[in-house]
Amino acid sequence: MTMSDLVEPPLVAGVELVPADSDDTVFAMATALNLAYGEPPPTPADVASHASSRDRGGFALLARSATGEPIGGGFVTVPIDGVAELAGIGVVPTWRRRGIAAAITARLVLAARDLDVRVPFLMAADDHAARVYTRVGFRTTGRVLHISR
Repeated sequence: MTMSDLVEPPLVAGVELVPADSDDTVFAMATALNLAYGEPPPTPADVASHASSRDRGGFALLARSATGEPIGGGFVTVPIDGVAELAGIGVVPTWRRRGIAAAITARLVLAARDLDVRVPFLMAADDHAARVYTRVGFRTTGRVLHISR
């Protein structure tokens, strides 16, 4: 999916979107994303991988509650020739269906623009995710078939 025109969703009460620009915020983001995707808690290697991408020119975002609970996040991959992927967008199950994924997606688009990305793209895992991304201005421009054993 690629961006046509960004449609910024309304702010979500009780949710703060902050750059994951420290070890603590990267760990919090990784924790929330692993929970969102049903994965075990992040390992030091997982955290190092996220931090490395950010340190090489990408961007990582943490969504947290007003009390500081990590509830979601996502990242922009390292741009190459003005192209970057928005990836790992996720929200923990207890916080879903409140517009947080749309808010994360829109904030990642703005961060990508700050990195001089002309073509932000993402791949929706399913039709539900595609609907979220469509609401903020992404359009399906192709399909990818993932094959694994």
